[in-house]
Amino acid sequence: MDAPVGIPRLYRPPPWVRPYIGIPFAEHGRTREGCDCWGLVRLVLGERWRIWLPSFSESYRDTDDREAIEALLAEERVAWRRISGPFFHEGDVVLLRVGGRAMHLGLIVGFPWMLHVERGIDAACDRLDGLRWARAVDSVWRHPEMLR
Repeated sequence: MDAPVGIPRLYRPPPWVRPYIGIPFAEHGRTREGCDCWGLVRLVLGERWRIWLPSFSESYRDTDDREAIEALLAEERVAWRRISGPFFHEGDVVLLRVGGRAMHLGLIVGFPWMLHVERGIDAACDRLDGLRWARAVDSVWRHPEMLR
């Protein structure tokens, strides 16, 4: 988790993220025992910022149910504010395209880092400006309670 010598603190995830790294992927998971991407965003926003999002655990079959997930996310973000880059804040939620659909979420933990979890990969921090995710970013959103 520590950055190599010479890399400024700005370019590494903050220490508060460590307890979330390694949470295993679990379909419909909403706890530290296991999460899907929505579950991880929900868990961290709840624990760190006391923002309690709906569970939606019964609203989609599994994380391959792309149509249902895309529709849920579109409906949920109506109250959220879309944020223009390049400087995002901790707690902003990044919507990523996977297989052509905007359906994967990560949580900005200090730009350019996001925390996310996906099938086959435990919760980890990845760079949004890295090879895998830079072209997959659809949009970034801030919850209304973070605007106060």
